Amino acid sequence: MEEVPLSNKLKIAKDLITRKVKEKILLLKQYYYMKNLASYYDSISCNNLDLSKKYIYYCLHFDPEASTLPKDNAYFNQLLNLRILLSSIPSDWYVYVKEHPHQLQYKLYREAKLENHLHSVDNFRSKSFYNYINSYKNAQLVGFKTNHHSMIQKAQFIASNTGTVYRESSHYNKQCISFSSSSFYGLLNNV
Repeated sequence: MEEVPLSNKLKIAKDLITRKVKEKILLLKQYYYMKNLASYYDSISCNNLDLSKKYIYYCLHFDPEASTLPKDNAYFNQLLNLRILLSSIPSDWYVYVKEHPHQLQYKLYREAKLENHLHSVDNFRSKSFYNYINSYKNAQLVGFKTNHHSMIQKAQFIASNTGTVYRESSHYNKQCISFSSSSFYGLLNNV
């Protein structure tokens, strides 16, 4: 068996180290991206909403997620779903939109070993994503401190792609609008 020359071993080691350093730099960039985006979301979302208004409570789905991306055809695009809702409701109604509680939590990605998701998080959420939602006069981003169950209880309808919000809504006898054709939540009477 022929021995690998030292120069080849050094090149392999250098390439490995370079790749590992690039991965760490990318993860660090995504950490700061998510931290800044979470701060931005907090700054443009509202925690004191008027719940006496008629509204649909739209819960954003975690992205990227297998239950929405490959299965929901055009409806994986949550901005399209919101546009459909906003163009379908009476002018005196609102759509209150709340980000998924885990979407902007870097620590959760690392603890759950979801580093692959971190490489693409900026493809799914951005300042322009949130600005687009807030650009509608009858849409409002909901702050993370707003009580989720109060939002469900006082809403006229709940909307989302899929998720536990449908089960939570059934507890309050709230009707849901589903943007998913593949969710088992469709078996609930309220979806």
